[in-house]
Amino acid sequence: MRGLRRLLERAVARVTASDPSHQRLRMAARGTLAVACSVGTIALLSQLFDKPVLPAAPGLIVAMIGTMAVNDDSLRGRMVTLALGVLTALAGVAAGSLLFGSSFASHVVFVVAAGAATYAQRYAPRGTALGMLGFMSYFMAIFLRVPFSSLAWTAVAIGCGAVIAGVVKEVLVPDRPVGDLRRTIDAFTTRLAQVCRAAAVIARDGDDGIDGRRRARLRRRVLALRETELAIDSQLGGSQADASVQIHDLVLHATLAAEALGEQSVHGADSAALAEQRTELAGIVAELTRAGRQARPDEGVPESADDDTPDADGEDDDGPRMWPSPDSRKALQAIVATGLAVPLGLLVSTQRWYWAAIGAFVVFTRPATAEESVVRGFERLLGTTVGAAAGIALGTAVSGHATAQLTLLAVGVFVSLYLFGVSYAFAMAGITAILAIIYDLMGQFSDRVLELRVVETAIGVALGGLAAIVVFPMSSRRKIREAEDDLLAALQDFLDALAAPEKPRAAYAVRDDARNVEQKAHDLRLAAEPLTEPFPGLGSGRRRQRVIMLTVLGRSARQLAREVTADPAVIDSREVQEDIAALSRRLQAARSSDDGAARSAVRTPRSEGPIGRELQRIARVLDSLDDASVEDVSPGERHSRTTTGPRAS
Repeated sequence: MRGLRRLLERAVARVTASDPSHQRLRMAARGTLAVACSVGTIALLSQLFDKPVLPAAPGLIVAMIGTMAVNDDSLRGRMVTLALGVLTALAGVAAGSLLFGSSFASHVVFVVAAGAATYAQRYAPRGTALGMLGFMSYFMAIFLRVPFSSLAWTAVAIGCGAVIAGVVKEVLVPDRPVGDLRRTIDAFTTRLAQVCRAAAVIARDGDDGIDGRRRARLRRRVLALRETELAIDSQLGGSQADASVQIHDLVLHATLAAEALGEQSVHGADSAALAEQRTELAGIVAELTRAGRQARPDEGVPESADDDTPDADGEDDDGPRMWPSPDSRKALQAIVATGLAVPLGLLVSTQRWYWAAIGAFVVFTRPATAEESVVRGFERLLGTTVGAAAGIALGTAVSGHATAQLTLLAVGVFVSLYLFGVSYAFAMAGITAILAIIYDLMGQFSDRVLELRVVETAIGVALGGLAAIVVFPMSSRRKIREAEDDLLAALQDFLDALAAPEKPRAAYAVRDDARNVEQKAHDLRLAAEPLTEPFPGLGSGRRRQRVIMLTVLGRSARQLAREVTADPAVIDSREVQEDIAALSRRLQAARSSDDGAARSAVRTPRSEGPIGRELQRIARVLDSLDDASVEDVSPGERHSRTTTGPRAS
């Protein structure tokens, strides 16, 4: 019984740690509550004013998208976006009402709307929300054949949906920054315990190599710990309060100690050394827990937070322009994909063609590269197929039982929205199962309907993937190269700032520069996922090892920042200055297009102590960039070389 309780507590802790600030939980609760309130409000108003229900359905879309996609930084910004969303949704419904009688024109505008919604992501977060509201409102109008004479009633429903979205998001289920920060710190301690357990397994059973299961488990848990560390840093922001600075330092110290524990376990350290490291970690956790109770997040919002400015993928006004821009490229791909999906979908079914068109459109709602688009499309198809099978079984089991159907609908909406942050495939499976129940309530349920959904979805994602590969494709390899260059540039800037005697080395500035390096390392991991691990157990092992090696640079920058802020005088040593200057030159060479310069060996750092160890670690990484066989230089990654000088020929 005690063992079962321990397993249950561990499972709860793992689930909690996977959503430390309850963002997924809040999103699911908001979406479910918004749907329930919208349905109830529309039904009530429909009865009071004797109006049909279907023309009011766009109000449900506004309520749901308003709670999930309106993510401006300030309250004022969110209210402005909701107000603009009402106008955008109304314009979409009006266009659909005018055009649904003309099949060709409505389909052409559908394709154009898909491209416009995709391009609007350039102006995230407001553009993303407005683009999705306009597109989905237009689709609902042509799908439900909303007559133009019902536009006033639809406008009332849209206004109600916006009010419901605002009340649900800002009043009923608001963000709670203080509680979120404390829960994230608790999740961080849970992640620490997971790293310690993974390290203990390796210490007990032995290391099984870079591709072994035990090493992979340790690596995953260290990455999860780093991600939680970044989440804490993000929530604390630039706050210089004593408690915030203390938490920054403790979290960094704990992360580095946990990584050192993992490294020692892989390298076969004796039990006494491991026990000492675990004792150090326990002390840090106790101090972090106490400090966390006094922590306050940085809630300041920059004055420009509400400006609609292009995101990082947009054109750079100061740099060379390329055509098409990333945003224009995605919009053109979406237009081509949906433009092909509409006629092919109509060939399969004149009633369900929209599943093919939407399947092609959503392939471009988030991915930035061809590989990401293909992976997202496959996830949608996989989830739809599994959901169709589950929906057939579920729809048959609860058919005719209204109470059970409504209960399953509420649970299904909540679970599907929660799973969006875990797995897109799982979320699509839940949505497809929900559709089976909805069609049964409407008296339209049949196996054929769900089979058509799978077929139409397959057409849509196939065309979306084809467009991503053929129409101005953006390769993940190129994105990875850019992310690698950004990481090396951030590290070079960090080292140059450390070595510049004329610049004041304020502790917060050093920490911020180091966090920027770690963030670039995190961005590199995300950019490489479509190639390193598109699906569990698949991907390029060699590229995965290169990414692992490069992301060590983030850890080294954080360790250097910790040493320098603890004792700024250590950086003034002549040897340290020379080592940093040599590494900076090598970083510049690694980013150079000159292949000979990029392959030049790294001068072996001569400085000693913790600073010297981290500089030597950076040198090993840089000297290994062009190795065909990448060995480990991070926790869980054993490097085979014992020197960092020129490689043997």
